[in-house]
Amino acid sequence: MHDHDHPHDHDGENCEECERKEFPADIIFKAVYRNLPFILDMVRNIFSENGITPRIETKMSRTSKYISFTFTARFQDEVQLNRVCGALSGVEGFTTMF
Repeated sequence: MHDHDHPHDHDGENCEECERKEFPADIIFKAVYRNLPFILDMVRNIFSENGITPRIETKMSRTSKYISFTFTARFQDEVQLNRVCGALSGVEGFTTMF
């Protein structure tokens, strides 16, 4: 299993670390959002639209203002990974991804 512990460039540049990975690959990464209504549904829909069924672990911040997700998913290629990461970062309330 590969860890995905770096952010992707939102300008669509190639990710050198991902280029070194062999695909298909199991990738683990995290994203943090403001805790808005339906955020989990929006995130699940992004994966579903890309034909991926991830394992999603959630954790609320102490004040419940933020929610973090740890995603574990199998990506077929770098294009699919970048498409999903780009869509996840476009969701309202997105804070960071690592």
